Formats: sequence, structure tokens, C-alpha cells
Amino acid sequence: MKRKIFFLAFIVWVILWISFTARELFLKGQLTDYKTLLSLSLEGKHAHVTGLELYEIITRANRQLAPGGSYKLSGVKDNSLDKRRAVYYLYPHIEKEKPDLVLFYDSKEKV
Repeated sequence: MKRKIFFLAFIVWVILWISFTARELFLKGQLTDYKTLLSLSLEGKHAHVTGLELYEIITRANRQLAPGGSYKLSGVKDNSLDKRRAVYYLYPHIEKEKPDLVLFYDSKEKV
């Protein structure tokens, strides 16, 4: 009896898992995003997820900043996702009020 209940619960779980996965891929149109990500390199995936313009600014800043250098990101709201992504990718460098380098990014959100 316990075995039949466990098997039935497992079948229901598999059906729900397949339906939720199919809904995300086909009904919400995310299949094209996954196809795009599969064809890109690691750096291309970072650029695709971050946004090409912001990623170019971040990589250029990483090349120009000396180890331990500071930066200030202008044109982005403090609590926005773009700001968090920039801080993540610029990690060894610290954001300061009087920076070594000022980064200007024209985000879609108004500051």
C-alpha cells in the first residue's frame, strides 16, 4: 500500500515538473533565450545577461582600473539590478565618492 502511494505521488510530481518546465519554455517564450545562451561563450553569456552596453563599460573599466582602484557609477539608480550587476563584475574595485574613474551609463531607468 505504501509503495503504491509513493509511486502515485512520484508520478504526480513528474507530471507537474514536466508541465511547469514546458510552460516556461514554450508558453512564456524562453526557448529562444536558452538556444541563444547555448551558442554563446562564457563571456558572451555574461554580456547577454548583463546587457551588452553595460558589460562593455564594465570590461573597459576592469582593464583601465589599477588593482585596488576605485570607481563611481553614474546614471544608474542605487537599488537597480544594473547597479548590482556592475558592483558584482567590478568586485575587486570599490565604489567611492572620490574615485579614480567615473563610469557613465545611460540606463533605461531615470535617476
